[in-house]
Amino acid sequence: MSNDSKSGRGSNYLVLTLLIVILIGAGVLLLPVYRNYRLQQEKLSEIRRENKELRDLLFIRKAEEDALRNSPEAIEKVAREKFDMTKDGEKVYIFDKPGKK
Repeated sequence: MSNDSKSGRGSNYLVLTLLIVILIGAGVLLLPVYRNYRLQQEKLSEIRRENKELRDLLFIRKAEEDALRNSPEAIEKVAREKFDMTKDGEKVYIFDKPGKK
């Protein structure tokens, strides 16, 4: 074997070793960044889920508001259920719930 083939082989090992060190270094540097990215993605998903729930609740509340603005029956229902109001001449009977004393 000649000196040229030995130095060429040694050069190849050096390049391969250097490439492996660079790849390991890149992995070590990028792993925390990737973990942070995944954490931020999970937080974003949670925020989007909460946002959807709030939008759904807002839709329900607006429908309730619309009913209270336009429906005397809805107003009467709230007055009876929330404020224990009655019409003139009505009698209200209140029963204990079963099992409650």
